[in-house]
Amino acid sequence: MIKFSVVIPVYKVEEYLDQCVQSVVEQTYRRLEILLVDDGSPDRCGAMCDDWAKKDDRIRVIHQENGGLSDARNTGIRHAGGDYVLFLDSDDWWEQNTVLETLAKQLEKTPVDVLTYNYRKSVDGVPQPAYFDEQIPSHDTPVDIAAMVQKDLWVCSSWNKAVRFSLFEQGDLFFRKGITSEDMDWSLRLALKAGTFAFVNCCVLAYRQRSMSITHSVSKKSVVTLRDNIACCIE
Repeated sequence: MIKFSVVIPVYKVEEYLDQCVQSVVEQTYRRLEILLVDDGSPDRCGAMCDDWAKKDDRIRVIHQENGGLSDARNTGIRHAGGDYVLFLDSDDWWEQNTVLETLAKQLEKTPVDVLTYNYRKSVDGVPQPAYFDEQIPSHDTPVDIAAMVQKDLWVCSSWNKAVRFSLFEQGDLFFRKGITSEDMDWSLRLALKAGTFAFVNCCVLAYRQRSMSITHSVSKKSVVTLRDNIACCIE
C-alpha cells in the first residue's frame, strides 16, 4: 500500500489550524504520516500542534525558528518517510474524508511521478466552483508534461500535487528560500525533473483566499522574483 507524507507548515494560523489538521486526520485511508512544522509561530500554534500529536500517533511535530514557508516545507521534506509527498497549507483543508483513498487508487492504477488533482477556492468563506471542469476525465495512462500543459492541467502550485518521494532525494527539488512566488519556481523545476504525470478529477482541496492576503498584492519585488524564477528554469 502506498504511504503518503502530508507536510503542513504552520505559522500564525490559530483560527484555521484545527480545521486543516482535522481534515487530514479523518481520512478513511489510514496509511499516512502528518508532519506539522511549527515555523516559530508566536501564537498558540506550537502548542496546538503538540496537542494534535498527543491525539494521533501518525502526527509528528517539528518546532523550528522562523525561516519562512519555503524553509518549513523543506524541513517537512527532510523528515518525510512516505512514498508520495503532499503539501497542505495550514489555512486550507481537504474537502472530503475520502480524498486520499481516491488518490491512492489512482496511483495504484496509474503510477506516476506526479499526480495532480482538482481543487476549489474559498474566497472570504464563499466556496467557488471547482478550478478544473468536473467533466474532464482522469488519466488512465501516464503522460508527459507537454500533454499536461496542452490540456491546461498544470498549475504552478504545490498543494494540488502528490509527488513521488524519490524525486526529492537528490536535493534539487527543495523550495528556494527568501523569494516570493516560491510555488511558481518549484513547480517549474518539478515539471522539468519529473518524467510521468497524471490528473485525477477529484476536488481534493479547499484553498482559502482572503481579500487582504499577500496573494492579492503585487509589488515590484514579486514581479522581479517571478522573472528570475522563470529565467532560472530556462537556463
